Amino acid sequence: MTKISALTEATVINTTDEFVIVQSGVTKRVDASVINTDIAKSGEYFQEVLTSKYAAQPSAVDKITMTDTSDFYVGRAVKYTYGSVAYYGIVRTVSQNQFIEIAGATLDTNVIITKLEYGHRDAVTHMPFFIGGNFGNGTDATLLASDMNAYVRWKSAESCLVQFEATQKTVDTGSVQPKVNIYLGASAVGTENQNAGPELNNSAGAWKVSSPVGISLANYTISFDESIEIGVTAGTNGTAADLSGNLVFVIKA
Repeated sequence: MTKISALTEATVINTTDEFVIVQSGVTKRVDASVINTDIAKSGEYFQEVLTSKYAAQPSAVDKITMTDTSDFYVGRAVKYTYGSVAYYGIVRTVSQNQFIEIAGATLDTNVIITKLEYGHRDAVTHMPFFIGGNFGNGTDATLLASDMNAYVRWKSAESCLVQFEATQKTVDTGSVQPKVNIYLGASAVGTENQNAGPELNNSAGAWKVSSPVGISLANYTISFDESIEIGVTAGTNGTAADLSGNLVFVIKA
């Protein structure tokens, strides 16, 4: 019998590597992709998806065709690489063994994905915000400072804002509701409505989620100590009040 110490040392574990395990008294084999589904490698936030599980060419700007969606769930971070450039998003829809739909960086339907990865749970960060009182009475890119006398800085690793949502307690009495945007380091992230951001719903407490592809790739990255601000473009009568929202970030790793 060959001693373990006499075997060639493996310095990297690949998803196709196999191990021997004993399960309920029965000796079985298992490949590394099964183990890595639930156990993150030390210091890593993302795990590569087997190429046999997906079509490398996106079927839409927010959709990847899959034959096996078992690695994904709604809200999970996803990283997709074209050549040497990586982009980030979160899963917003899973159609079992058919496709996933993402929110965040737009997929390129004319370019082959060279690597697809799913994020472990700590790859996603959520940040809530609140603006009290009449927030929708003008155009303002600094609501936190102007209306709340507050300032916010990012105190974590470099990350990407892939989705945001907002709702209002008191809606504008006119036909057009306020549009809300997020500013990272003074740069607007939302691209909807000519970069004004998504228009809020006209029902109190109804959430408005940013468009799955309404994110500026030039502005969605935030670095340590950069500022975060909330911006608004007024509705018809400027009467909207009490704004709540959530920001969803995926770590760049």
